[in-house]
Amino acid sequence: MEKIQYISITSWGGERGYHRSLQITSDSLFYEFGSAVDTVNNINIKKINSHYKLEDFIAVNELINFSKMQSGESRQPVDGTDTEITIKTDTTEFKVTNAGNNNLWHSVMEKMNAIIEKEFKKEI
Repeated sequence: MEKIQYISITSWGGERGYHRSLQITSDSLFYEFGSAVDTVNNINIKKINSHYKLEDFIAVNELINFSKMQSGESRQPVDGTDTEITIKTDTTEFKVTNAGNNNLWHSVMEKMNAIIEKEFKKEI
């Protein structure tokens, strides 16, 4: 059976070239936030993951559905941001961008964003 190694969410784009990323492994949280026009204030934080289980974001049996998802269109042409979710297993890496119309993708996105708010909002 496949084992999830990490899950990440990355958003980038917008007027100032913002980027934000969270990667969760079984033992660590990696967070990055910054702007292309203000690199001096970019933030990189690593914390111990003692609360979050990767299987709580997406069950291993849901990986097949995730792997079949189609990415949505880029929102950057209208000065928007794109969001990509990556799931790395023992053997494969799945990347899906802007699939907000898919319930599974949207669910993973909401859970990841909730962790950003809870764990890193004070540092931003």
